[in-house]
Amino acid sequence: MQPSQIKHIANKTLSYLIGFVVLICLLVTSVLYLVYKNFFNKVQSVSSALQNLYAGNFYTRLPVDSTDEVGVLNMQFNDLAEQLENFFENSLNFEISDRSSTVNEDFQTVSAEAESDIDVDKTVIINLDKGN
Repeated sequence: MQPSQIKHIANKTLSYLIGFVVLICLLVTSVLYLVYKNFFNKVQSVSSALQNLYAGNFYTRLPVDSTDEVGVLNMQFNDLAEQLENFFENSLNFEISDRSSTVNEDFQTVSAEAESDIDVDKTVIINLDKGN
């Protein structure tokens, strides 16, 4: 082989090698982008669900479709949302019950006072009638 042929083969091999390296770099970049985008979308959905939960929508739930870290995070978010939902429902029921008993007590007090006033009025009327 002549030196010009060797140089030509070396240049051709170098061109193929550079093309192969560029192709591998593009492939790795594409895969990393897809993984990043998928992870970012999952984190964005958790963030959106947290904003809903913060706004008072305790019925917000996330789909648990994997067993990786994001799937576990979604499951824990769902557990938290359910606990908050139960807590606020129980608090509301207690508040309603407490206010109902307070209203009932107030009604009993007003009713007893009104009955007492009616008895006094009856006594006054009876005494007036006796005086005539």
